[in-house]
Amino acid sequence: MNTISRTIIFCVLAGGLTAATAIGAQNVSRWTPVPPGGPDSSPDYSWEKSESGCLRPTDKTYRARLDALGTLLFGTAPSETTGCVTGVYLENGYSALVPEMTNHAGIDFRVVDGETRVYSPISGKVVLASLNATAGASTLTIGSDDGTYNVLLLHCVSHEHRRNGLPAAALKEGVAVQKGDQVCVAGGIGATAAHLHVEMKRTGQDARRLKAMFGGKGACRKSPCTLADIRANTADPTALVSGGRQTPAPCPTVSLESLHSERPKSVSVDLDCDGRLEQLSYRDVLNQNDPYFLVIEQLTVSDSRGRTVWRSPGAEDYSGPAPHLTSTEHHSTKPRLIADVDDDGKTELLVAKYQTFEENGETSWEAYSWNGRGFVRTRNGSLGELPDQSGKFVWAEYSDQPLPRFTSWIEDLAVNGTNLVATIRANDSRGRITLGEAIVSFNQNGMQVVRWLKPLKRKSAP
Repeated sequence: MNTISRTIIFCVLAGGLTAATAIGAQNVSRWTPVPPGGPDSSPDYSWEKSESGCLRPTDKTYRARLDALGTLLFGTAPSETTGCVTGVYLENGYSALVPEMTNHAGIDFRVVDGETRVYSPISGKVVLASLNATAGASTLTIGSDDGTYNVLLLHCVSHEHRRNGLPAAALKEGVAVQKGDQVCVAGGIGATAAHLHVEMKRTGQDARRLKAMFGGKGACRKSPCTLADIRANTADPTALVSGGRQTPAPCPTVSLESLHSERPKSVSVDLDCDGRLEQLSYRDVLNQNDPYFLVIEQLTVSDSRGRTVWRSPGAEDYSGPAPHLTSTEHHSTKPRLIADVDDDGKTELLVAKYQTFEENGETSWEAYSWNGRGFVRTRNGSLGELPDQSGKFVWAEYSDQPLPRFTSWIEDLAVNGTNLVATIRANDSRGRITLGEAIVSFNQNGMQVVRWLKPLKRKSAP
């Protein structure tokens, strides 16, 4: 046996225990693809299932985030017996189609009933601690120190609170909890099988409504909250460990409609998702070469102290990556939204390019990512429905293909309260146009319909 072979065997023996415990790294089960659209899937990632029923995403980066979250919750790397993912309920068909589960958007982890200790993934205060074995109800909600979000833990058989292994003050509303405190012994209260259900909710609603949303089965139907409310206030729990941020602030979705009015042509928005507001202002600059035909619309970003951070081009310059906002006799390019359009934890500027001279053409969109110093273009195309009549709208980059490439697409976007509302347009082969409206949400590939407000009446092809 040569030196290299002996070294490899030694490394495997020395590191095998650690590697085998992580569900993303182990190779003790055969993994098979999960069909999309069911309770064991989500729209953002494809999944695999093991022979023992554990789930893992095929995306290795997201798999690592799930493993890190499991380690944070259970104090050890996930395995097929404890800590592996067994259910994914983030914006998927299960929560949308089963009324009792519409307030249940989170992730399930396997536990050993009555034995698996659970540790708080954040520091904060208890918002709600309810444990009733007779009624089959178990809820523990911990609010973050900065008040931006809440972490919900379901199906504990006890709320045993320990800090550094020693008993701490009993868990009840208002009690301070430190990250790493033992707050639960997981089990099967309120569930058909032992597991821990974890959710991350953004705050912004009064306490009574918040408690109703966290109240368990059927709570949404007994309170003023709607499915759209829940989805607008739900974040992926892996955000607790992604990027090293332990207190992620939600990125805003803000309409820029006011920029296009006479006054005011400014809006305050948290571009960095850090809790500090920046100011966006908008002004018209006449094109010196042909002021009758073209107006350059200049966008400026100022920080919370009023200092200019960035300004878009104020002259004809289409070569750079920054948004070039114009109005001409035939079309205009206007900023419509500030939002996290690709679910990466950063804000983007979404720009619509209306073209009246091409009646059947798809609406053109551009997305510009904010990097703290300026906007840089990351998307350039249309948002077309694919598959047809699926309610899923994907980015289609510009190409030489004739337009339209889709039978329906996103025509316009607006913000109504906490909801993002899309105007959706459909064309048939004769050029007949129908319009619909729906509440939509963004994902990595584009956006999807959450709920139809005005269903799209699709006309049959002749």
